[in-house]
Amino acid sequence: MSNQGLSKVLLSMFGFVSLMAVSVSVHGESATLFGKQGPYQVKMSEVADQGLLLVPHSDDENAGKKKFPGIVFGHGLCGAAKMYSQSLVRLCSWGFVVIANQQQEDCGVMNMRRPMQSLGAVHKFQYCANSSVMAANIKKNLHYLASREDVNPDALALVGHSMGGGVSIDVGTAVNIEQPGFVKAVIGIAPWNGAYPVPSSVVGKLNVPLLMFCSNLFDGDKHQADRMPIVLAGQGGGSLKTGRVLDCLGREDDDRRACNLYLSLMDRLGVELPRFGDTDRRLTGL
Repeated sequence: MSNQGLSKVLLSMFGFVSLMAVSVSVHGESATLFGKQGPYQVKMSEVADQGLLLVPHSDDENAGKKKFPGIVFGHGLCGAAKMYSQSLVRLCSWGFVVIANQQQEDCGVMNMRRPMQSLGAVHKFQYCANSSVMAANIKKNLHYLASREDVNPDALALVGHSMGGGVSIDVGTAVNIEQPGFVKAVIGIAPWNGAYPVPSSVVGKLNVPLLMFCSNLFDGDKHQADRMPIVLAGQGGGSLKTGRVLDCLGREDDDRRACNLYLSLMDRLGVELPRFGDTDRRLTGL
């Protein structure tokens, strides 16, 4: 199988194991199994020509001098950035400055009984589905974050869902060709392969230490989540042994949680957390 064919197969497998559960409160205890919000309060505002901005805030006097990692979030096709606000608040509360572009949100409403009145909706949809427009906006967001005093310009990441996920792969690839190492991480949440250039055709050019392809459901029809197929590619800077299959099905539940894997990967990427999600354990045998 060619590299391009393999990339397409892997991208088709890619789902999203949520690292951020939707919370019913902005601060304090969460109603989800992921426990508490992060240690920071969140200030949310709208920045003209940029989008929805979320900034970590603390009453600690020294916190004002801290430079946080920055994340640009790309929404899905016709999906308003505020639809993702609870998850973005959760992410920000752990110490990330987040900018979510609010362009291309209104796809219009089609009315087949009144086609003449729907002409405007057709143009709106064409604009919203233009991946080149979204790519330009994400690049603009990226450089905006790099210019902020409260953002570490050496710790920038792209995160996107659906269309935003596919475009984030395109942008991360293009930007890092122009400025190697400028984008440190790219996360595509169920990335749309309809963007241009086709994400599966360029993802192989991303110079990253680790790629994870996964699905949060073993059986989409039954919504069965007791077995999760996960593919890890890349050696994580030499910290992972590849070319093998790790079968966790026969283990006790506490020894095969997805969050055990996430903590193990965070250790290898220099992110030190005593606990993540529903566990404080690492995945043995990794």
